[in-house]
Amino acid sequence: IGAYYDAKHSAGAGRIKGKVLAITGMALAGILSLAFIGTMTPSDPPMPPVAVADAPPSSRLASPERSISRSPLPETPAAAFIDISGSWRGLDGIYTFQQSGNNINFQLYGWNQLLIAQGTGAIVQDVVTIAYVRIDNTAGEARLEVSADGMEMSGSYINRVTGEAGPVALVR
Repeated sequence: IGAYYDAKHSAGAGRIKGKVLAITGMALAGILSLAFIGTMTPSDPPMPPVAVADAPPSSRLASPERSISRSPLPETPAAAFIDISGSWRGLDGIYTFQQSGNNINFQLYGWNQLLIAQGTGAIVQDVVTIAYVRIDNTAGEARLEVSADGMEMSGSYINRVTGEAGPVALVR
């Protein structure tokens, strides 16, 4: 910045050497600033307010710095394991899922029994997310919710190459 100021306001402001020095200095300063920002690690997110025991209801929320009474968190039951392995019918054919833990592989076979698409994904609680590749080498993603009885999945897909998108409904 100093070199730029000197090049603009000094007696020899018309000189090429001063302008080159000013521009080079600003470019290097910008690059070094970006490099420094890239090496920074994200800071921890701020702690949420914590309820303070024995406080009136209007002031129950306190910052973590205050003296607080912490009671153990209530235990939440483990989410029920959902197994989607097997064949599912859709409008465009038969989806065959293989599941190992939360990881999923699938193939979509058309009604003519030819492979249309295949992909991988995961199931977290009752939500299935998959990434797929079609035989025409286009690719996309789908997000499906499994019904409470585990007999239906519904959601949507989007082909990231063609832009085609729509609903998906599958039944066992």
